[in-house]
Amino acid sequence: EISWAAEFCEMPVKEMIPDLSDLRQQYPIAGVASILSSRSIGMNEEFFRELADYEFARRLFQPIRLVVRNIGPVAASHVRAELKVLRDIGVVLADESNMPELPKRRTDFLRSPVFRGIPSAVRQSPGRVSIDKNDQRFRIEIDCGDLQPGRQIWSDVLYLGKVESGKFSLDGLLFADNLPQPKEVALSSSVTVKKTVMTVDGLCSLPDLAERGE
Repeated sequence: EISWAAEFCEMPVKEMIPDLSDLRQQYPIAGVASILSSRSIGMNEEFFRELADYEFARRLFQPIRLVVRNIGPVAASHVRAELKVLRDIGVVLADESNMPELPKRRTDFLRSPVFRGIPSAVRQSPGRVSIDKNDQRFRIEIDCGDLQPGRQIWSDVLYLGKVESGKFSLDGLLFADNLPQPKEVALSSSVTVKKTVMTVDGLCSLPDLAERGE
Protein backbone atom coordinates (compact mmCIF):
# COMPACT_ATOMS: atom_id res chain seq x y z
CA GLU A 1 0.00 0.00 0.00
CA ILE A 2 1.14 3.52 -0.74
CA SER A 3 -0.03 6.47 1.36
CA TRP A 4 0.61 10.19 1.28
CA ALA A 5 -0.71 13.59 2.34
CA ALA A 6 -1.97 16.10 -0.22
CA GLU A 7 -3.48 19.56 -0.37
CA PHE A 8 -6.54 20.55 -2.37
CA CYS A 9 -5.89 24.28 -2.69
CA GLU A 10 -8.75 26.24 -4.21
CA MET A 11 -7.22 28.90 -6.45
CA PRO A 12 -8.74 32.29 -7.34
CA VAL A 13 -10.86 32.37 -10.48
CA LYS A 14 -8.73 33.19 -13.51
CA GLU A 15 -10.55 36.49 -14.15
CA MET A 16 -9.40 37.78 -10.75
CA ILE A 17 -5.71 36.97 -11.27
CA PRO A 18 -3.74 39.94 -12.67
CA ASP A 19 -1.45 40.02 -15.67
CA LEU A 20 2.23 40.12 -14.79
CA SER A 21 2.62 43.67 -16.13
CA ASP A 22 -0.36 44.84 -14.04
CA LEU A 23 1.37 43.74 -10.85
CA ARG A 24 4.68 45.33 -11.83
CA GLN A 25 2.95 48.63 -12.53
CA GLN A 26 1.10 48.43 -9.22
CA TYR A 27 4.27 47.66 -7.23
CA PRO A 28 7.13 49.24 -9.24
CA ILE A 29 10.68 48.46 -8.21
CA ALA A 30 13.34 51.17 -8.38
CA GLY A 31 14.80 51.27 -11.85
CA VAL A 32 12.17 48.90 -13.24
CA ALA A 33 9.31 51.27 -14.01
CA SER A 34 11.39 53.27 -16.50
CA ILE A 35 12.18 50.20 -18.60
CA LEU A 36 8.88 48.40 -18.10
CA SER A 37 7.58 49.13 -21.57
CA SER A 38 10.69 47.76 -23.28
CA ARG A 39 10.74 44.65 -21.07
CA SER A 40 7.04 44.03 -21.75
CA ILE A 41 8.03 42.62 -25.12
CA GLY A 42 8.21 38.90 -24.51
CA MET A 43 6.73 39.20 -21.02
CA ASN A 44 4.57 36.25 -20.03
CA GLU A 45 1.34 37.99 -19.08
CA GLU A 46 -0.14 34.62 -18.10
CA PHE A 47 2.55 34.09 -15.44
CA PHE A 48 0.32 34.25 -12.36
CA ARG A 49 -2.48 32.24 -13.96
CA GLU A 50 0.06 29.59 -14.95
CA LEU A 51 1.46 29.77 -11.43
CA ALA A 52 -2.01 29.04 -10.04
CA ASP A 53 -2.27 25.91 -12.22
CA TYR A 54 1.24 24.82 -11.25
CA GLU A 55 0.69 25.29 -7.51
CA PHE A 56 -2.67 23.52 -7.60
CA ALA A 57 -1.16 20.47 -9.32
CA ARG A 58 2.03 20.48 -7.23
CA ARG A 59 0.06 20.37 -4.00
CA LEU A 60 -2.56 17.83 -5.08
CA PHE A 61 -0.69 15.24 -7.15
CA GLN A 62 1.71 12.59 -5.87
CA PRO A 63 4.38 11.41 -8.35
CA ILE A 64 4.75 7.64 -8.32
CA ARG A 65 6.53 4.95 -10.31
CA LEU A 66 5.38 1.35 -10.59
CA VAL A 67 7.64 -1.67 -10.88
CA VAL A 68 6.95 -4.93 -12.70
CA ARG A 69 9.23 -7.87 -11.88
CA ASN A 70 9.38 -11.40 -13.25
CA ILE A 71 9.54 -13.67 -10.19
CA GLY A 72 9.09 -16.87 -12.21
CA PRO A 73 11.69 -19.24 -13.69
CA VAL A 74 10.75 -18.55 -17.34
CA ALA A 75 11.24 -15.42 -19.44
CA ALA A 76 8.05 -13.48 -20.18
CA SER A 77 7.66 -11.87 -23.59
CA HIS A 78 5.83 -8.68 -24.52
CA VAL A 79 4.71 -7.94 -20.97
CA ARG A 80 2.04 -5.29 -20.49
CA ALA A 81 0.31 -4.11 -17.33
CA GLU A 82 -3.14 -2.52 -17.32
CA LEU A 83 -4.58 -0.85 -14.21
CA LYS A 84 -7.95 0.84 -13.85
CA VAL A 85 -9.62 3.14 -11.34
CA LEU A 86 -13.13 4.61 -11.41
CA ARG A 87 -13.47 8.37 -11.78
CA ASP A 88 -16.53 8.74 -9.55
CA ILE A 89 -14.44 8.29 -6.39
CA GLY A 90 -12.54 11.53 -7.04
CA VAL A 91 -9.26 10.03 -8.27
CA VAL A 92 -7.32 11.87 -10.99
CA LEU A 93 -4.40 10.47 -13.02
CA ALA A 94 -1.94 12.33 -15.24
CA ASP A 95 1.37 11.72 -16.96
CA GLU A 96 4.30 14.12 -17.32
CA SER A 97 2.94 15.76 -20.47
CA ASN A 98 -0.31 16.72 -18.70
CA MET A 99 1.32 18.37 -15.69
CA PRO A 100 1.77 22.18 -15.62
CA GLU A 101 5.37 23.31 -15.87
CA LEU A 102 7.05 25.75 -13.52
CA PRO A 103 6.08 29.09 -15.12
CA LYS A 104 8.51 31.69 -16.41
CA ARG A 105 8.09 35.45 -16.45
CA ARG A 106 9.41 35.55 -20.01
CA THR A 107 7.70 33.69 -22.84
CA ASP A 108 9.54 30.66 -24.20
CA PHE A 109 8.45 29.22 -27.55
CA LEU A 110 10.01 25.83 -26.76
CA ARG A 111 7.82 25.50 -23.65
CA SER A 112 4.79 24.99 -25.88
CA PRO A 113 2.76 21.84 -25.08
CA VAL A 114 3.40 20.76 -28.67
CA PHE A 115 7.12 20.44 -27.95
CA ARG A 116 6.59 18.96 -24.49
CA GLY A 117 4.68 16.03 -25.96
CA ILE A 118 7.29 15.07 -28.55
CA PRO A 119 9.68 12.97 -26.39
CA SER A 120 6.96 10.86 -24.76
CA ALA A 121 5.17 10.38 -28.06
CA VAL A 122 8.17 8.87 -29.84
CA ARG A 123 9.82 7.00 -26.98
CA GLN A 124 9.06 3.27 -26.95
CA SER A 125 11.42 2.02 -24.25
CA PRO A 126 10.25 -0.43 -21.56
CA GLY A 127 8.33 1.27 -18.77
CA ARG A 128 6.54 3.72 -21.04
CA VAL A 129 3.22 4.79 -19.52
CA SER A 130 0.07 5.75 -21.40
CA ILE A 131 -3.14 6.89 -19.72
CA ASP A 132 -6.52 6.45 -21.33
CA LYS A 133 -9.72 7.85 -19.85
CA ASN A 134 -13.43 8.02 -20.49
CA ASP A 135 -16.39 9.25 -18.45
CA GLN A 136 -16.26 6.23 -16.14
CA ARG A 137 -12.61 5.36 -15.52
CA PHE A 138 -8.89 5.98 -15.96
CA ARG A 139 -6.76 3.19 -17.43
CA ILE A 140 -2.98 2.99 -17.07
CA GLU A 141 -1.04 0.93 -19.60
CA ILE A 142 2.63 0.10 -19.03
CA ASP A 143 4.66 -1.57 -21.78
CA CYS A 144 7.42 -3.63 -20.16
CA GLY A 145 8.91 -5.48 -23.13
CA ASP A 146 10.53 -8.86 -22.43
CA LEU A 147 11.32 -9.79 -18.84
CA GLN A 148 13.91 -12.45 -18.07
CA PRO A 149 13.63 -14.25 -14.70
CA GLY A 150 14.49 -11.82 -11.91
CA ARG A 151 14.43 -8.77 -14.17
CA GLN A 152 12.33 -5.75 -13.19
CA ILE A 153 11.14 -2.68 -15.07
CA TRP A 154 10.31 0.67 -13.51
CA SER A 155 7.54 2.67 -15.14
CA ASP A 156 7.75 6.29 -16.16
CA VAL A 157 6.55 8.73 -13.53
CA LEU A 158 2.80 9.16 -13.31
CA TYR A 159 0.85 11.50 -11.08
CA LEU A 160 -1.92 10.39 -8.76
CA GLY A 161 -4.37 12.73 -7.05
CA LYS A 162 -7.61 12.56 -5.09
CA VAL A 163 -9.91 15.42 -4.15
CA GLU A 164 -11.06 13.86 -0.86
CA SER A 165 -9.32 11.83 1.84
CA GLY A 166 -9.82 8.09 1.60
CA LYS A 167 -8.60 4.74 0.39
CA PHE A 168 -8.84 3.30 -3.10
CA SER A 169 -7.30 0.61 -5.25
CA LEU A 170 -5.78 0.45 -8.72
CA ASP A 171 -6.91 -2.93 -10.02
CA GLY A 172 -5.81 -4.57 -13.22
CA LEU A 173 -4.19 -7.36 -15.16
CA LEU A 174 -0.68 -8.35 -16.20
CA PHE A 175 -0.37 -9.76 -19.73
CA ALA A 176 2.41 -11.65 -21.53
CA ASP A 177 2.48 -13.60 -24.79
CA ASN A 178 3.49 -16.80 -23.01
CA LEU A 179 1.26 -16.33 -19.96
CA PRO A 180 -1.74 -18.71 -20.27
CA GLN A 181 -4.03 -16.38 -18.32
CA PRO A 182 -3.58 -12.71 -17.36
CA LYS A 183 -2.44 -12.28 -13.78
CA GLU A 184 -4.56 -10.10 -11.50
CA VAL A 185 -2.76 -7.23 -9.78
CA ALA A 186 -3.86 -4.53 -7.32
CA LEU A 187 -2.25 -1.48 -5.74
CA SER A 188 -3.88 -0.20 -2.55
CA SER A 189 -3.58 3.51 -1.87
CA SER A 190 -4.52 5.88 0.93
CA VAL A 191 -4.42 9.68 0.90
CA THR A 192 -5.16 12.37 3.46
CA VAL A 193 -6.30 15.58 1.77
CA LYS A 194 -6.23 19.00 3.42
CA LYS A 195 -8.56 21.67 1.98
CA THR A 196 -7.17 25.22 1.70
CA VAL A 197 -7.95 28.44 -0.17
CA MET A 198 -5.43 30.65 -1.99
CA THR A 199 -6.11 34.39 -2.27
CA VAL A 200 -4.93 36.57 -5.14
CA ASP A 201 -2.51 38.38 -2.80
CA GLY A 202 -1.22 35.07 -1.51
CA LEU A 203 -0.67 33.77 -5.02
CA CYS A 204 1.17 36.91 -6.13
CA SER A 205 3.46 36.92 -3.10
CA LEU A 206 4.52 33.30 -2.75
CA PRO A 207 7.84 33.18 -0.84
CA ASP A 208 9.94 31.79 -3.68
CA LEU A 209 8.47 33.99 -6.39
CA ALA A 210 11.81 35.71 -7.08
CA GLU A 211 13.45 32.36 -7.82
CA ARG A 212 10.86 31.29 -10.37
CA GLY A 213 12.94 32.61 -13.21
CA GLU A 214 13.00 35.22 -15.92
